[in-house]
Amino acid sequence: MKTLLLTILITVISIKAYPQSPDGYEMVPVTGGTFTAGKNEQERVKPTVQVTLPDFFIGKYEVTQEFWESVMGKNPSKFTGEKNLPVEKVTWYDAVEFCNRLSEKYNLEKAYSIKEGIVSFNPAANGYRLPREAEWEFAATGGTQRKNYLFPGSNKVGEVAWYKENSGDKTHPVGLKLPNELGLYDMAGNVREWCWDFYSENATEADILTEAPFVLSERVTRGGNWMSSQAILNGRDRSYDNPTIGAWNLGLRLARNSK
Repeated sequence: MKTLLLTILITVISIKAYPQSPDGYEMVPVTGGTFTAGKNEQERVKPTVQVTLPDFFIGKYEVTQEFWESVMGKNPSKFTGEKNLPVEKVTWYDAVEFCNRLSEKYNLEKAYSIKEGIVSFNPAANGYRLPREAEWEFAATGGTQRKNYLFPGSNKVGEVAWYKENSGDKTHPVGLKLPNELGLYDMAGNVREWCWDFYSENATEADILTEAPFVLSERVTRGGNWMSSQAILNGRDRSYDNPTIGAWNLGLRLARNSK
């Protein structure tokens, strides 16, 4: 009887700690905390903003083409032919729709509502969503387990990133390089990743944590990619794109609330 109760307890704890993995897509729990977003030793990335985040979950890997196609019914990617390649050429609106369809598939509350091109975000929803920019950076740089590596997971860029010098001008299957401190793969380079946030050069904490709806605002992308130079693979560099345009070096990673 004690063994049975212990098994049930372990199962309950596991369910609480790790959300249901959709279609084999693994998510990693991230303990929240306060950190300075945008800061690095070279003072190259600005502005710097202090942000406090609650606990959340983030994808262990970038969303693959196989996973995307299982939800959306088609594969928009340029680079195909190998198993577990990251999906690319997806717009921000495509990524939001993917999150909503996945939430529906698992009977979860959708994080987004879309009406006449305006996307609104429900931060309390338990469904799948894009990471906030601050969540992405916090996770990429190791969260509360940060070891202050030069790149997400290592001081040697080639150990953690597919980038201009080693990619062969293409994407590679996810998870082949070393993970970072939290067990997250390809945070330094393979494809860039869409975030929820609109882009502001002079972002404040209120901007970074905003939940307001926006239409056709340029959206933040994070991470290096197969075309990147080493200089922008530190996990803190900020970039942006038109939300209606997809690119060969741009994909996504999922996030989800911890409660």
